[in-house]
Order: sequence, then C-alpha cells, then structure tokens
Amino acid sequence: MSKTLKRIRQLNDELREFAGCGVDCVPNGGNAFSSDPGMVYMSRIVCGLDSQDRLSLLNTVSKFDNFKEDDEEHDFFSVYFKEQIYHGSIIYLDMPNDTPVGPSIDPSDPEITLRILVIRHRTENSLHV
Repeated sequence: MSKTLKRIRQLNDELREFAGCGVDCVPNGGNAFSSDPGMVYMSRIVCGLDSQDRLSLLNTVSKFDNFKEDDEEHDFFSVYFKEQIYHGSIIYLDMPNDTPVGPSIDPSDPEITLRILVIRHRTENSLHV
C-alpha cells in the first residue's frame, strides 16, 4: 500500500472514530457536526432516531473496523443497528480557500480537503452534501 493511500485511510479512520464522540445533532434540527477530522452528516432518518439511539448508532459507526478487502481507503461501510442497515461513506471536497469547490484533488492532504462522513439508512438515496 502506498504512503498516500495509508494517509487517506488514517484520515478516514480518524473521522469515523470522531463520529462516536457523543456529539448529538446540532441545534435547530440540524443534521451535521464537525471538528478537525472533518464533518459528520446524518440523513433525515438518522436524525429522526431518538437521541439515545442516534448516539448509539454513532458509537457503532465509530467502532466499525470490518472493511471489505477491496476498500483500501476505508471510505464505505455498512453497519447493522437495531435490525436495520445503515451505510457510511466519506466524500472528499477540495477546499483551496476554505470554500468547497468540488472533488478533492488530493484526499491525503487535510489542509486542502474537507472530509464528510455521510451516515444514512439503507432506504435513503445517496446524499449530496
């Protein structure tokens, strides 16, 4: 595995682990929270869970480590929670001047890349952030 790929995997793992830090949905019905590792974006169904279940799901996501062999970047996964399937995927946005302008040109560089972990129920379409 290349040094670049290892770095992308490390950054993605850090963001996924950050999801379990205990931060609940932001005030006023928001659906995202962020910190140094990046942003965690929760779908409508995920935000609709009661707060205890939502935090338990985020904790489950943060501890996930059963990636498929071909997922070298650790950027997609599925977890089972209360007999339901939830998907997690990481999006990389280019942030040359602290403003997202499109897909990242170098996901291994956190100085120019905003990572967004999207957590959604299996019945929800992919989200565009």
